[in-house]
Amino acid sequence: MGLGIRAIWESAKNLLKLHQRLLPEITSQQGLQIFSSSQNFLKNLIKLYLKEFKFMTNDGEQAIGFWVT
Repeated sequence: MGLGIRAIWESAKNLLKLHQRLLPEITSQQGLQIFSSSQNFLKNLIKLYLKEFKFMTNDGEQAIGFWVT
C-alpha cells in the first residue's frame, strides 16, 4: 500500500471513529454541515485514487473492494 493510499485509509478510519463518537452529539445545523462537508471531501479524495468494485464472498455476502487507479 503506497504512502498516499495509507494516508487516505487512515483518514477514513479516523473519520469513521469520529462519526460514531460525535454523531449523537451533533445537533446544530452548522455542525451537521461541517461534518457532512468533511465526509464528502474524504469520499471524493478516495474516489480519485481508488476504484470501487463489488463482489460476492464465498458465503454469499456482498462485499466491496478497491483497487488503486
